Amino acid sequence: MDREKKFSTHFDPVEVLPLAGQVRGLCKALNALPVQPSLVRGLEQELVEQSIHASAAMAGNPMRLDEVRECLSEQGAQPEDPAGPTVARARREIANLGLAYAPLPKERTKTGVFGVSDGFLRKVHAVMVQGTVPGGMGEFVPDAENPVLALVTRINGQDMSGLEQAVRAGIFHFHLYRLQPFATGTGRVARFFESSILAVGGYRFACLMQPLYYRRHMDEYLRYFPSPDQQPPLKDSLTEFLVFMLQGLRENLEQIREQLHSPLRRLALADRFRVLAEDRRINRRTHDLLLLLLDRETDPETGAPLPFLLKDLFLKQPYKLLYNDVSEHTARRDLNRLLELGLLTKDGTSYFFQHRCLG
Repeated sequence: MDREKKFSTHFDPVEVLPLAGQVRGLCKALNALPVQPSLVRGLEQELVEQSIHASAAMAGNPMRLDEVRECLSEQGAQPEDPAGPTVARARREIANLGLAYAPLPKERTKTGVFGVSDGFLRKVHAVMVQGTVPGGMGEFVPDAENPVLALVTRINGQDMSGLEQAVRAGIFHFHLYRLQPFATGTGRVARFFESSILAVGGYRFACLMQPLYYRRHMDEYLRYFPSPDQQPPLKDSLTEFLVFMLQGLRENLEQIREQLHSPLRRLALADRFRVLAEDRRINRRTHDLLLLLLDRETDPETGAPLPFLLKDLFLKQPYKLLYNDVSEHTARRDLNRLLELGLLTKDGTSYFFQHRCLG
């Protein structure tokens, strides 16, 4: 692998900068939202676990998300696992990532430029691979040190520091991974530093979600980063990677926006239902049904509440508590009233709660 080849930080601004502007706009809007501290803590914990799981899985770690959560919840050094050395190594990799990622949620309170250093690169790598490799912790492979130092100097330059930090994060990720400065673990280190630059750059929450996006699109992601015996890469353009990376960041920001808006939307909807009941536009039973629909299970892809049938009101909890002594004619009349008010829609025999019906 030719590590002495000059790397370029040039990209097509027509392709990249409009996307960068979109993600920064979304970021500013999210950062201005009032969010309950308990929601912040819970969301950060969930995202750290998911991010570690995704980044480790991309490197071949076989542990499921529930196993990752269990491993991260344990304190202290991981004991030798009775299932054997393979499982013990997998658990150690997760524990190591937990140590590396632990400070990231705290970085979201900052807004600035994350300064990269070769010393911190070595330290992070040593933490990530400790106890899983016989040697080489925090050590560059031969001929890698000078290119890494050149990359660090370049990414800390004034022009790069003044660049939109999401673009800067993608540039560093791209070139560090392509340099392959470590014998193992370079991908995990590159994804961690991208998250770190994003965190200090103000991308709260979304900074932890990029590994999830890369895992969902792993085939495309890995086309940019072939192993040394798979040269040349299938995709060699920094511009292409930045577009790919920023599209993921935009997707993640939009997902976070929906999660943060949900509690506020729920409060507003509950208040609207109260007013409808006070104005006698709906009866008390229908009001209580609407409150139950607020908590209905949602589609994981769209976030929309799952549909239900008329018979569900009589057969399924908690709805049957409201309709146990009610005729089918009365239940149908309740649903028709909600259809008239635009709080439900109907497709065939299925009813859909309109969780975006504020107006």
